[in-house]
Amino acid sequence: MTEQKDQQSTGRTDLSVHTQNVLAESASEVLFVILPLIVLTIIFLFKSRASEIMASPEWSFGASVLFGQGIVKLVGGLSARGGMHGARVGLFCAIILVLGLVPSLVVLSLILISEHPSEGLIRAQELLGVFSLVSFFFCADMGALPRDPDKNA
Repeated sequence: MTEQKDQQSTGRTDLSVHTQNVLAESASEVLFVILPLIVLTIIFLFKSRASEIMASPEWSFGASVLFGQGIVKLVGGLSARGGMHGARVGLFCAIILVLGLVPSLVVLSLILISEHPSEGLIRAQELLGVFSLVSFFFCADMGALPRDPDKNA
């Protein structure tokens, strides 16, 4: 109902309003994932340890959570609406698992066992964090697309 009101008042299409709603919902979920990271950053700044912020394993933990949530959003949304070939869903999930979730967990483990994480581990953690955000929003968008009744791909 609110999507219809939004469309009437702004002249936007259903898909545009739908995309904005998916983006808002996904952003709110991401905010709760990064909330502990914001608190961690404040604590590190308070303790004058700003240079150690990115070496904290919590960043890889957050990335792992986002990769996992992205997979759940993608599979849950697509299975609820149907219309997408299982091999494509499997490919998206495999890409996220192999290039995102598993490397995030490996980096998390290596940072946890390292007394002083290397610059390479820290950069990998940062890169995986950005990739997790991108993949989460991609999965949320793909999983929430309305079904096209004319297509059954």
